[in-house]
Amino acid sequence: DEQVAFENIIMTRHSTRNFDNKDIDISKLNEAISLALYCPSACNRQAYNLYVVVDEKRKSIGIDDKSAASIYITGVIDAYTTDEMLDWIVSPSIFVGYLTLTLHTYGIGSCIYRKDLVRNTEYNKKVKELCNIPDNEQLILEIRIGSYPNTIHTAVSNRFSFKQITHYI
Repeated sequence: DEQVAFENIIMTRHSTRNFDNKDIDISKLNEAISLALYCPSACNRQAYNLYVVVDEKRKSIGIDDKSAASIYITGVIDAYTTDEMLDWIVSPSIFVGYLTLTLHTYGIGSCIYRKDLVRNTEYNKKVKELCNIPDNEQLILEIRIGSYPNTIHTAVSNRFSFKQITHYI
């Protein structure tokens, strides 16, 4: 049943920084990204880009963990008018929510790292240079991805209840 399958995806997906140090299957990664592209975006503009860094180049910007790759998500700022302020942040963020679910569906673990939108940090500068990100794009989020280990150690984040966050008017 589709509902049970979807509930399983939602209930088993979690953020992990505990990867097993294995390479990921790039064809599965490509399939997961392709599926996530069906997510909605503001006026169907799809004004975001992904930059996938999968090799030793990550060490040049200071990444030295067991993740197999980093996906950098940018928002295309000039795709929106001034009265649509911040939509260039919202659409890529919605996409990332879908992407983490599709990654999980394909057996790829993920952890989302927000990027500083206000200050141009040294890390952001290194990423922009490495990925050759144009000036009309803003780095929004990074997803570190990898293979799930046999045993997962992760902090448990208690969720608010339906009654705590839902207000019918």
